[in-house]
Amino acid sequence: MKPASFLSAALVVTSLLAPQAALAAGGDPNPVCSDFPRMGLEYALGSYASVGLDPDLEDALDDHLTDIVTQHPGETIDQITKGAVVMVARHSKIVYHKAIGLRDGNTLLGGSPTQTMPTNAIFDLQSMTKPFTAAVLLEMAADGVIDLDDLVIDYLPDFADIEVAGPPPTLALDPNKSSVTIRDMLRYMGGLDVDSADFVYGVSDPYLMLSHEPSVAAPGTSVLYSDITYRLLAHLAEVAYADVAPTPKTFRQLVSHYVTGPLQLADTDYEPVLTMAIKMPRVAGTGYFSHYDLNPAVPAGYRRGEVQDDQDWWTQRHNAMFPSVAPTGAGCDGLFSTALDLGKFAQALLDNGQVWNPANCAYEPVLSSATVAGLTHIQTVDGDGDPLGNPSPTAWWEDLLSADKAYGFELNDGVWSVGGSALSGVFKTGGAGTFLIIDPSEDLFIVVLTNHGLPDMADFLVKFDEMLEEIGPHRIADSVADAITSSGSGSGSSS
Repeated sequence: MKPASFLSAALVVTSLLAPQAALAAGGDPNPVCSDFPRMGLEYALGSYASVGLDPDLEDALDDHLTDIVTQHPGETIDQITKGAVVMVARHSKIVYHKAIGLRDGNTLLGGSPTQTMPTNAIFDLQSMTKPFTAAVLLEMAADGVIDLDDLVIDYLPDFADIEVAGPPPTLALDPNKSSVTIRDMLRYMGGLDVDSADFVYGVSDPYLMLSHEPSVAAPGTSVLYSDITYRLLAHLAEVAYADVAPTPKTFRQLVSHYVTGPLQLADTDYEPVLTMAIKMPRVAGTGYFSHYDLNPAVPAGYRRGEVQDDQDWWTQRHNAMFPSVAPTGAGCDGLFSTALDLGKFAQALLDNGQVWNPANCAYEPVLSSATVAGLTHIQTVDGDGDPLGNPSPTAWWEDLLSADKAYGFELNDGVWSVGGSALSGVFKTGGAGTFLIIDPSEDLFIVVLTNHGLPDMADFLVKFDEMLEEIGPHRIADSVADAITSSGSGSGSSS
């Protein structure tokens, strides 16, 4: 075990013992259901052997936490990550949940230099929003609101047009975009670029502007990670729902309706500064972008409780479909969440969309099996089922952009996978330094949340790789994989 000095003033590690202290201590939270071997996600801190993990994993994870906030050779003091939270669970038991360091990152640019990181800190997820977006669209398909093979232009008719430079600018048909389906978009095969050529801030209808982005490939032919795609999917969901429901819903409301509400993710929402003001003391700060100063439409300053990506900051405050509502949510970046809420989401996927209901002593369906399959299995295949992604990426960023995907998630299937070299399943990286790894075959998940903040946009791809090497989610995943000793107490939900 670690000496007492490990709990220093600079590196504060705490364990979440409430509100589930009785679970962690081995108490029976619900005697009526005590005969069931598995009762949903629950705390069993330190009980590694009971889930087939080596107890030495505790020290390894403590070392990883310390490493995240430690200054290494070549790093200046303003480059290191200031704080982090890590959670590990297997067979629905949370065996590790600790926090370290400061609540706010990049403290030379803003934030608090003294507030310590709580285990229930609320983080800017950035692109970890995308799996939630995919889940919404898949649940809408399960409900018959949409069909994944519907054309995008059936919902966003302007999508087929591209803007041709003037003067004056005109619109022209893009034949590739006319045949793009929702399925193509969900699996990053819609033929759209990584991001828009122009910034949306200052634009009165950002979704219309994004709809006019030109294609860079024919749909269904290649894999290319695309923020544009997932931004537009959120708006498509709003339009599709409005077509069948008497009262339209913003995408934020759709996320709550289909995912965060049913899963009871009370700490997961958009723009906490607007939606969770009472919880702001728990919100981790990320950073300050100097280029905000060049765009007066987006207020400059340190970001805490507001999405750090300026495109999504603007889009969810200027949704022409809901002109008096903010935030309306966004499909690319924008959600904030905690390790525990992300753990609940991961556990629902491990339990095939079911969630334990203690009132009935039974698992009950919340997400459809089709949604779970879409989020956890490869989707980037041709008509014969052959993968179409890049089989040999040479860097973290290249794996992100072009390797095979599930809907919303990346596949843990190679050297440059965030989930390490031994685990399978899926993972998702948030550009500000957040990670979720889910391995159905080992019935486990890992959450790594940091306040690193978005890498420098002037050299984003290089800095993105440096961020992953610094934080090391793959090293954490490898330690968890190395600690697996047996199948433990079984996997899968009980009915």
